[in-house]
Amino acid sequence: LYLKQVLEAFFHAQSSVRHFALSVIALTLNQGLIHPVQCVPYLIAMGTDPEPSMRNKADQQLVEIDKKYAGFIHMKAVAGMKMSYQVQQAINTCRKDPVRGFRQDESSSALCSHLYSMIRGNRQHRRAFLISLLNLFDDTAVSLMQACRTSLECPP
Repeated sequence: LYLKQVLEAFFHAQSSVRHFALSVIALTLNQGLIHPVQCVPYLIAMGTDPEPSMRNKADQQLVEIDKKYAGFIHMKAVAGMKMSYQVQQAINTCRKDPVRGFRQDESSSALCSHLYSMIRGNRQHRRAFLISLLNLFDDTAVSLMQACRTSLECPP
């Protein structure tokens, strides 16, 4: 009933709100109360969170979904990339820095490195994902294109 509102809480600036929203989604997914395909883009987006605990929890949920339903991750990967940009915008509201597609810490890895590592195992999925990402450059805002570009520069 309130699934959409809980999923939209992933875009909140406060990490505690995002944490509780992720906990609710993980619980309902584990109980089988919602269809996983609804949550995949949001979980991909939460995989870019700066807090390792939330990032790991979202990535764990994606792995479980991929085991049960092969192809769901691939179907929603580009939507997840767009949502990850929205999550990063929400997190970086206080800073004036543009959103980048990589972690600005000692690892300098791509924000969506876990997604890339899940998709790269299947050649068709990898190819379709990259083509879809490249198609984003046709009619997308410059800031989103910049975030996608920097994310593609940092392989997992």
